[in-house]
Amino acid sequence: MSKEVYICFDAYYGVQEYNSFKVAAKNNGIEFEEYLRIKPPYNRFLKISDKSDLPSFVNYDFATVSDIKWLVSTVKPVRNNEAYLLLRREGEDISYWKYILPRHMANAHHKDYMMIFRTRSLTEIREISRKAGEIKIYKLGHSKTKGYDMWYCYNPYIKGVVPGRDVLMEMGKEAKDSPAIFRSLNVPNQPGEIEYNLNKFVLVKEKLENKHYESEIWRNGKVEPLKKESFI
Repeated sequence: MSKEVYICFDAYYGVQEYNSFKVAAKNNGIEFEEYLRIKPPYNRFLKISDKSDLPSFVNYDFATVSDIKWLVSTVKPVRNNEAYLLLRREGEDISYWKYILPRHMANAHHKDYMMIFRTRSLTEIREISRKAGEIKIYKLGHSKTKGYDMWYCYNPYIKGVVPGRDVLMEMGKEAKDSPAIFRSLNVPNQPGEIEYNLNKFVLVKEKLENKHYESEIWRNGKVEPLKKESFI
């Protein structure tokens, strides 16, 4: 049985203290993932992988069932300037989408079409990209429990390339007869709703984590990889 828990400091400490807690946790080798509640009051939560790592000398609240339902992971910076951009600041949590959306998903709710699909190998995504030509395919993340990578694309012509069995979510008018696990005739217009539906209907027993502000991109069978920098 998993020992992971979600905790929140917001009722007791300010943003400056919260940011210092994160730095201290990293310095002490404590594994955690950061989440944001996409419904009011937009609180921040840290998912601690083991109860033995719970802090002993500070106050915190455990996430309720309602909290966990609406939690979406924050994006991870790739470069130092992104770390500054994504730093939590006082009074800005209400603009929650700035912290949870990869750069290429920032305007997804304004798109007419979107597909999220899976691959299980480098060969698969390379071949799909080769057949798709100039169409851009962005990496969304990896499912630990299901063992596949997840990708997204805004061009409906991707329908002719991705096998129906691998379509996880399809949104837009072209999704009318979609074989996807989740389908909708509209791309959700609330930022964060796409990931909420992915967590609820597709991943089910886990939430999307380890997504980055910048994305690995495939086009014409070639990849534009992430170039990560080291920072705290």
